[in-house]
Amino acid sequence: MTYLIPEHIVWQDVPGELALFDARDQTYSALNGSAAAIWREVARGGDADTIVRTLAERYDVPDHAIAPDVTAFLTDAITRGLLVTGTA
Repeated sequence: MTYLIPEHIVWQDVPGELALFDARDQTYSALNGSAAAIWREVARGGDADTIVRTLAERYDVPDHAIAPDVTAFLTDAITRGLLVTGTA
């Protein structure tokens, strides 16, 4: 499954985190280090499996240790309308 950043979400790296602005309701969200890393991989076009593999390699942890956190973040972001699913 591919995850996409919808047009109503504007994001920017800021020191220590990543800031999101939702133009629909004009709210801001801040993503911490691990959530920001997942977001950046989504922005690069990674699907869930690719994101898990990339982050597992980067942080030198097994895929199965990071997969639940990636899945939880993606699910929450979709629920909140920060991400959508689709085709790249």
